[in-house]
Amino acid sequence: MTRFLQNTFILCFVLFVNPLNGLAQSEAEYTTTQSAEKILDSYGGLEHAVIHMTRDEWEIVRAWDEFDENAYLQALNDFKASYAAKREKLKYARQNKVLDNHCGCWIEPDASYFTLVPPPGLGGLGSGEVQWATQGGAGWDVDCSSAPISFPGWTFELYGDVYTEFYVNSKGMISFGGDVIDWTPTKFPEAEYNQITGYWQDTDNRSVGEIMYKVTPEAVYVNFVEVGYYNNHDDLTNNFQIIITPNDGIIGDGNNAQVCYLDMNWAHGDIGGGGGCCGPDPGVTGADQASTASVGPHVQFGRFNLLDDTYNGPYGIGDGADDGINWLDYKFFDLNTAVSSTNLPPVPTENLGCDTITICIGQTYDVSVNFLGPEPGQSVTLDVTQNLIAGNTITGFSVTNGETASIAGVFNGNVAGINTIEITAVDDGTPSSNMSVTMVIEVLDVVLPELTIEGNLAICAGAETEITAIGDFDSFSWNLSSQFTNGNVATIPFGGNIVVTGILDIGCQVSMTFFIDQTPYYLPEITTDPSPLVICSDDTAYVAVVPDPDENFIAYIWEADWNGLGGEVYQVGPDGDEAWLAPGMYRLEVEDANGCFGQRVFQVNGVDADIPEMTIPPMCTGLDTVSFEGGFSSTDEGDLNMYLITSDNAGWGGSFVNISVNGDVVATWTLTNSTFGTFSVPIAFGDMIEIEYISADVNSDLNNSVQIYNCSNSLNETLINNLSTGIIYTSEALCETQAALGLWEETSGPGTSWFEIDTQYNTLWAPTEYGMYELCFYEESCNIPYCYEVEVTVAPTITLNEDIVFLCNGEDLDLFAEITDLAGTAEINWPYPGTDDVLNNQYDYDEYTEAIIVVEIENGCGSDVAQVEVTAQFEPNT
Repeated sequence: MTRFLQNTFILCFVLFVNPLNGLAQSEAEYTTTQSAEKILDSYGGLEHAVIHMTRDEWEIVRAWDEFDENAYLQALNDFKASYAAKREKLKYARQNKVLDNHCGCWIEPDASYFTLVPPPGLGGLGSGEVQWATQGGAGWDVDCSSAPISFPGWTFELYGDVYTEFYVNSKGMISFGGDVIDWTPTKFPEAEYNQITGYWQDTDNRSVGEIMYKVTPEAVYVNFVEVGYYNNHDDLTNNFQIIITPNDGIIGDGNNAQVCYLDMNWAHGDIGGGGGCCGPDPGVTGADQASTASVGPHVQFGRFNLLDDTYNGPYGIGDGADDGINWLDYKFFDLNTAVSSTNLPPVPTENLGCDTITICIGQTYDVSVNFLGPEPGQSVTLDVTQNLIAGNTITGFSVTNGETASIAGVFNGNVAGINTIEITAVDDGTPSSNMSVTMVIEVLDVVLPELTIEGNLAICAGAETEITAIGDFDSFSWNLSSQFTNGNVATIPFGGNIVVTGILDIGCQVSMTFFIDQTPYYLPEITTDPSPLVICSDDTAYVAVVPDPDENFIAYIWEADWNGLGGEVYQVGPDGDEAWLAPGMYRLEVEDANGCFGQRVFQVNGVDADIPEMTIPPMCTGLDTVSFEGGFSSTDEGDLNMYLITSDNAGWGGSFVNISVNGDVVATWTLTNSTFGTFSVPIAFGDMIEIEYISADVNSDLNNSVQIYNCSNSLNETLINNLSTGIIYTSEALCETQAALGLWEETSGPGTSWFEIDTQYNTLWAPTEYGMYELCFYEESCNIPYCYEVEVTVAPTITLNEDIVFLCNGEDLDLFAEITDLAGTAEINWPYPGTDDVLNNQYDYDEYTEAIIVVEIENGCGSDVAQVEVTAQFEPNT
């Protein structure tokens, strides 16, 4: 039988999640009778489960005797590897955020760092990798710690105790005397660990996050790079760093530790929180010893729970006390933990310069700085002395005392020379403590050259631009990877804020920030006939591009069978902007006059019924019946199939959809480094479906769209282009058993057969006499014939008019066959040189011959043979 293939839905990467209903700090009460197998099945298999299981589920699965550790590690490694491109993209973004602050605290990890990774399984560790040593909770890259790491010939003092080694812990801290796996932050000084904390919270590094460290003779550097939050979120990430030293050589001012923040974007994990914030256990920063007493040496800079820059002081949680995570952006705190006093001195929250701040005549410098009293309720008083050369001024100067004390102002370098600002911060503890710092600003007797740039500041998606920095400087630096720069020239393949700095060897520099505007891929508009694009498989759809008034497309590519989902381009118009297409999936790519590209992925749907392919065996036992079954236009079970589509090659940029069936979230889907993906979940009659779209960037939403097929039915298609955060689709499952309707005909045969129901595919057919039948079902929607051959007969028989023959002197042999073949379908095979499928053949011989002639008859029900022995003789020559 020949028929047209229906569209095939391909199951792509699906993120199955469990709903988080009423989670407290220990996750929701869990049914312990749930088996490990059922838990894994609920996520669609181990490879998805190990990415999304809750900690309570992990406890059951990890204790299962048949848990495959190697398969788990491979799934974790594959998942991590799938985010390589995003990690590289985030690296460039970090470099942009450093901007022009050459005295900033962030040190970008390089090849001298080690990266902590899960056990490598069968693959082995890569270069620069060290495996985590212990795990708990949600497993590797979530709840884990390193082995003890020794200091190279020096020790570190933490509030009276001296240590020769430390541990790196995944929850945002380093510890001493033991590792820490604890995802519930506790306020200082009541936490039970010896620790220095960059940001103690429920981190999750399974996708883009990395934790890296370096040990040198002078210091230890630990960087938490693009760490996400539990349970497996990377839409918001944090970057922070811890440095510890044996003395104050690296950090200065008598301090032996520093916590540094680049860009902080989330505050709280999913347990009790949502969207990266707003849970019962705000994050903690600072340093503490293991004593859980309510007083003791420690420093705490805040309890962070909000997604803004609110700051309500170091202590307290709840309304009016929680701090905003963005307050930490680009800050750092220098610490001296080599003291055991219960009253620590105030701590400055800004960098006071790289020893001496150097500027040139005409430049300015922001001298604003804050001081915190590390202990609860302390007030800090500042005493400030300005030692400025006449002609230099600080505009907007002010001093504020209190729990967060500060000075503010902008230094104006009008006259060459050295200027100092001496600041003493005194708290009101008992006894009081103080911190004195001096800001040194040298104004060089040099006027900076002008810094300008040349180049195109607007580029297309996928294109690059060359920017040249111009000015009489000794050297230039860019906030870009070295692969994109060469001296004063940068070749930039992406958009965003770019910073170039012109540097004089004498010590001055000036920076310029500019913006590269990179247009996204076009999403070309199309018009179609028919509309919507639903046709029969033997029909043709017409699609044409309709440019906006400001679009001038000069080239078009129509690509059929996109992602293996079928299709054929029958014809393209003379200008390339129109095409005639078969059912299937297509990508249309356009190019405008400026060399910018756009694309649209769309489907031409086939509306044919689902008719089974089958071959009917011969009917050999008499006049019986044939049952035709399995032809449906729809069924009561099927799939909710979705196509996620975007015109951006990078994917949905963090946006995603949640799929709920009967109130439970059963899947979360997104696109990463792709313009198209197919996804599905099983549904059945009576199910209620709800689809929610979560936007990561409202500016990118216009590039995204979804196509929904309710119960795998192209007639139940919904296309949604204008996506925004919220519920985008609500419907009952449109699964309902309906037989394929149409008309049966006996298109060849005796003409006397019978159909029980000739208006639907599912029917019973019976012949009334023997013969070869062709039966065709013409389905209702498209009138496409689905044809079947049925042979109704019995095994044939054959006899010949001779059985033993003697031929003399060239006599001919005339053989005649008598057969029974009720359907007239049998084939008769005569030996050479006879002619097949006839009842009579003649054989002649011109020399002495002994032979057996075998004639065979065969149909679908069997075969028979007849034979004759032949002797041909000739008189001898005289």
